[in-house]
Amino acid sequence: MLGDFPNLGEVWYNSKSIANILSLADVRRVCRVTMDSSREPALHVHRLDGTVMKFIKHESGLYVYAPPVSHSGPTDYTMLSTVAEQKKLFSCREIQAADDARALYRKIGRPDEAEFQSILSQNLIRNCPITPRDAKRALVIYARPRHCCPQRENHTIASCTPGTNVRNRATSPTSPRTSP
Repeated sequence: MLGDFPNLGEVWYNSKSIANILSLADVRRVCRVTMDSSREPALHVHRLDGTVMKFIKHESGLYVYAPPVSHSGPTDYTMLSTVAEQKKLFSCREIQAADDARALYRKIGRPDEAEFQSILSQNLIRNCPITPRDAKRALVIYARPRHCCPQRENHTIASCTPGTNVRNRATSPTSPRTSP
């Protein structure tokens, strides 16, 4: 199952597991990661909201994040971030550019994020002021957009030729076409 990790994006998630694995390659694309192995065997992930997550080396060789335990408060954690919190990380101009990127994304039919990045990086839209960084910033602020039609790929297109009746290929794939 896929889940959204605040300040990181889409990650693999197993709700029945006691731990989930993050890719360092994916984490470093969004957050700054530091490690000084001469001081301690730990990775420090500097999140976009200014907090630092410390991943300590486990005996298995993996680096593990253990949220701090507080005896005076709740011990369950939810890594949740709001749009308002994310917007605090950027200037007004950067937020406007991200909004423009989302608007363009909707106008061109909500392509896959990788395809949208490719369209922007290859300048396939003439005189487009939106950059791939604007689109990435929109993902950080608003997360991945939920499509209004999740089964869009499964829809069939009605066949229509001038001078013939319209028939849906899904309901009558072998029906002959007749003239009006």
